Amino acid sequence: MADPALASRTRCIDDPHFDPDALIQQVESLEHEVQSLTEQVTHDFEELALLQSLAVSMELRNSTPEPIALMLDFLPKLPLSTMCQAVALVPNMEMFADQQASLSNAATLWSGDPLVEDEVCRKIIDTFGENAQVDPVVINDLAADQIDSRIRDIILVEIRHADRLAGWLIACNHVKPEGCLPGVRDGFTTIEANLILTAGSILATQLHNTRLLRQKEQLFTDVVRAMVNAVEARDDYTCGHSERVALFAQELAKQAGLTVTDCDRIYLTGLLHDVGKIAVPDAVLQKPGLLNAEERSVIETHPDVGWRILYPLVNQLSEVLPGVLFHHERIDGKGYPDGLVGEEIPLDGRILAISDAYDAMTSDRPYRGGMPQEKAEEILRSGAGSQWDADLIGHFFDAMPRMIAIRESYNRREPQARQHGSYMPVEG
Repeated sequence: MADPALASRTRCIDDPHFDPDALIQQVESLEHEVQSLTEQVTHDFEELALLQSLAVSMELRNSTPEPIALMLDFLPKLPLSTMCQAVALVPNMEMFADQQASLSNAATLWSGDPLVEDEVCRKIIDTFGENAQVDPVVINDLAADQIDSRIRDIILVEIRHADRLAGWLIACNHVKPEGCLPGVRDGFTTIEANLILTAGSILATQLHNTRLLRQKEQLFTDVVRAMVNAVEARDDYTCGHSERVALFAQELAKQAGLTVTDCDRIYLTGLLHDVGKIAVPDAVLQKPGLLNAEERSVIETHPDVGWRILYPLVNQLSEVLPGVLFHHERIDGKGYPDGLVGEEIPLDGRILAISDAYDAMTSDRPYRGGMPQEKAEEILRSGAGSQWDADLIGHFFDAMPRMIAIRESYNRREPQARQHGSYMPVEG
């Protein structure tokens, strides 16, 4: 049986109107379309891969990342997808004034090794930054003396969320991939520019979200501090005690190798550890002499009371409850409220027990002045392994110079004054 397709081709060739040049052009056009479609599919795949990579790096974490750390984690993912030698991020330092220390004195962050100095990146922004306010700036084949001989191609975009300019992204020097299809020219295109623009938008949104989360965390900490101030205002001798304990505990946690998240949690727990004293009568709390047995039993209720006060906020404060409840437990089981022994006591409770005792010993009380540093150190050493965790006592002494600096430099927060008829504080 004859092949219909072959018969059709034979009829075409035999057709007196058949034009072989037109057929060749049609084939070349189809090849060009296939090449364009292949390039588009490749670009779409690279864009999806980049967006997925950025989404993973931007996912919510257990703690709110520092903005500079967020940017440093973000940058290395860009060069491969955007076919450039390197990507620079120049932060708007007006937005990151409190982050300058973590910039290691450099105003520019890089996806890898720095390609040029900070001054060159600033020159790019000064030269082309006004145009980048509208659309991405794409310039190929820069003259050697226009910016710097090491920079031949650039994409410049703003990192902006609403009216807040966080900085600029600069993709430097297009890199032609190996094995690319014939006809692919050197230089950045709108494809790479849109990828950098998308990346900048994602980063700007995440930086904005991080800022909001930090404001929320700060508000929460300030509310906690106000609650603690309400407790401590009843006794002039204990004003500042909770904040100092929080600072000592945070420093001890750092020395013991705990994570930043753990240290932040322990600081918050330190602020709240004595909140239960709000239920202790003034006659006991402010007694100028030593407490008798009955009064001692009253004061020993404050960890349980603190737990009961905070438990309704368990969704927000579940992680601070162990430290609040168990900061008066002892390693030998003679503490309160539950008489836990050794590692039965949660780590936060063991850390706060040392920090609380150190501040109590070195601070003035109604019935005595603060102990000399040497005497407090002697008591801590003698209680290691019986009253306090011996390993943590070791870490506490390793950090003792910093503990002393915290104690000596601590300034009590003075209450705000206001003018009559105004709800705003007096300035200055």
